Amino acid sequence: MYFWESWKNKSEIEKRAIESIAEAIKVLFEFVPRNKIFAIYIKGSFVRREMTEKSDVDIVPITLDNITLSIIDQLQKEKGKIYRPAELLPHSLEEFELGEKYLKSEGPKANVDSFLRDLSSYQLIFGEPIDISKYKIRTDFEFLRDHIQAFRTIFIPLYLEGKFGFSDLIKQVFFLVQKVERVKGKEPPSNWKELATFVDDDTHIIYECLKFREVSVKDPKAREEFIRRLNWYLDSLSKKYLSYNLGCSSL
Repeated sequence: MYFWESWKNKSEIEKRAIESIAEAIKVLFEFVPRNKIFAIYIKGSFVRREMTEKSDVDIVPITLDNITLSIIDQLQKEKGKIYRPAELLPHSLEEFELGEKYLKSEGPKANVDSFLRDLSSYQLIFGEPIDISKYKIRTDFEFLRDHIQAFRTIFIPLYLEGKFGFSDLIKQVFFLVQKVERVKGKEPPSNWKELATFVDDDTHIIYECLKFREVSVKDPKAREEFIRRLNWYLDSLSKKYLSYNLGCSSL
């Protein structure tokens, strides 16, 4: 039984997503032997039940080796249109052992231990659960440090160059807030609306992010004001939590 089968009042977006998952898994197993895949997880807005019309469904096959990972990556490039909005976003056990991504990416992508750190918020739909105790994972403080630096050196500069979407920037703020709460010793919810309640501060930037996610805002002035607010938030985090020169390794 898949986890979504118990959902009540599925939206039309969710129904289409479920159909796309089935098609993506069908295509996957047409080209990749099952015994080459250790597990398959689903993560992201579909799991949180926060999908929008523009949302993808992140399906993460965990392969036994990097050769199979490369095959799935190429499969996504060649066949991805067939099963949209689902996407096949593979990782491998070899990547987890080495602590680094095997394939180069065109845009900013999280490091492999980010997937492991957030594994509890994903849903397993095939294979065996990953034992994260076998792999090296950054501390909560290191995750926060690197994510703040990523905003400074990657996300905001790319956004200003028109190479990183505003909605992608908003998404990264949610992830950042989760990291802040973990440094505080808390375990925040993965659902973003619940996260806003968890923060319990109606002046927090997360409420602006929720607004921008629910209603597309294309007004340049509104977006410019948000970037100023975001920079202020990053400055406040740096002053509060980071007492030495930041060094960014990965997201």
